Amino acid sequence: MASRLTQEEENYVRMSLLLTGISPRAARVLFDSEFAPASLDSSLKKEYNKLRDLQKKRIINQQQWSLLFTRFPNVPDSKTFDVTLMITLLRNLANLSSCNGNFDMLPSPNETTPSSDLARIKCYRNMMAHLDEGKLDNSIFIKAWNDITGAVGRLGGQSMKQECDNLKTKILDQTNQEIMLDIKRSNDEIRELKQSVDSLKTANADLTEEVEKLKDTVPWNIRAQIGEDLVEWKENDKINTEQIDKMTQPKPTLRYMLDNFTDEMKKEVSTLKEELTLMKQKNCECATKVDSYNNKSPRFLVPNGQAPVAFHTHLSANFNVSSNHAVAYDVVKINVGDGYNKFSGIFKAPAAGLYFITNTVMSMPNHGIHVEIVKNGVAIGKNWADHNGYESGTMSIITDLDVNDSVWVRDSDGGTERLEHDYNSFSGFLIYTEY
Repeated sequence: MASRLTQEEENYVRMSLLLTGISPRAARVLFDSEFAPASLDSSLKKEYNKLRDLQKKRIINQQQWSLLFTRFPNVPDSKTFDVTLMITLLRNLANLSSCNGNFDMLPSPNETTPSSDLARIKCYRNMMAHLDEGKLDNSIFIKAWNDITGAVGRLGGQSMKQECDNLKTKILDQTNQEIMLDIKRSNDEIRELKQSVDSLKTANADLTEEVEKLKDTVPWNIRAQIGEDLVEWKENDKINTEQIDKMTQPKPTLRYMLDNFTDEMKKEVSTLKEELTLMKQKNCECATKVDSYNNKSPRFLVPNGQAPVAFHTHLSANFNVSSNHAVAYDVVKINVGDGYNKFSGIFKAPAAGLYFITNTVMSMPNHGIHVEIVKNGVAIGKNWADHNGYESGTMSIITDLDVNDSVWVRDSDGGTERLEHDYNSFSGFLIYTEY
């Protein structure tokens, strides 16, 4: 047999039933007066841009968005809106006189405007959502009950106020108490799930920090993919605590309200479990990706501690080059690693590894150009520009070089050719030292 609940526990259950069963219907009376049910669909569509902004700011979540803009042939219905969504719409779209404070603060007793009454309902709902033990002190219960039932009476009329009075004095039989104990167990399970969610959020933060550290060692294209994955992952991680006390609109009988409230809490427990499983899966996937990026990064970048190598050169003046002679590019813009000699035009690799080498030429009128990139005396690539004049050509290669291997550009046409100084260049850099 179920043990009897304490007075504080009964206070908690009665307050929960008031906030889940009666106050949402009172708020809906005001909502329907501002947004006529027959034209609710068109009213929302007129405010689409404003509602979209609220969604982007995460004031409206995806589940609420699907209730506002349903799939054809369905239309939005305020009966599917919970108190949180109705207050959000009234606060941002309706022309209500504002309370002296705001919707996130409990109004003073002399504030009795509709917006103040909505704020009362919202504040006490939030208070209940943060109670971990399923108990409500008598003094707090009395004040909260008077505040909420006063708001319900002003918003929904005298008949709803009478429902509140009946609920306060209604005797709860043994069956009701068993249902309430089930509610307590659901609250305990929700609290444990919240703790698990908090632990996962901490793990998520640690993984995010690790990914941030990888930004300096992961190429931009891979880093962008990580960013996209993290955005999606964080979005899936968001848990709206107000959904834990999601409301429905039950009939005004105590047994119905208790059954309905219990069912809703069980649904929320099930939803939280699913989200917890999804978050764990996302955590594993993200951790796997981090490990993968750690393993992949050496294939793209010079590892930490390895000195980079790069050079970029061009000619300071027009240059006549004869057959099989090296082109001495004498303007050195970059020479990291000191591998390039501007007097000989030869680059000697200071470190073994995979290199990117490129050459650009431009021809003069009536003078075509034919050059080749040479490695240790052997041509490994050819470049040319036509004789029509001011034609250009670029040739790039990737090659492996050992320490002191030589690379240069030389004429390959068998005659004397003229190179325009500003438009002929020779460059290269070390891609990676181990491959």
